[in-house]
Amino acid sequence: MILKAFVNSVGDHIEGLCHTHPKPYKPIVPNEAVDNCERTHEAANGHKQKTNMDTFDDTGMMVLVCRHDIPLFFANIDTLGKQQKYAVPLLKHFVSLIPPAATIAVLYDVGCVLDRSLNLV
Repeated sequence: MILKAFVNSVGDHIEGLCHTHPKPYKPIVPNEAVDNCERTHEAANGHKQKTNMDTFDDTGMMVLVCRHDIPLFFANIDTLGKQQKYAVPLLKHFVSLIPPAATIAVLYDVGCVLDRSLNLV
């Protein structure tokens, strides 16, 4: 399990980067398509609360699995909305444990949005 403190520190770092000037970036996928993906992805919709936050501390889990579908790491989702603060710490932790020359592939349902965000900062 990825510690909540680590998830929150990465989330704070991401939030801080959102207030900086973006790097020059030539997208492979047009921004309009990524914007539409971000807008229509139901799990990222912060206005659709699916669980009672007064009753539950967590609203879900973000899990990093290997290619054999074996869970490697997970983080509790405890805030609503479209937040990359869960996927990024899982990836950061995983990358910290593998050799620098290792090749990884990431499959993520809103990977286009994450890719654009990472390229802009």
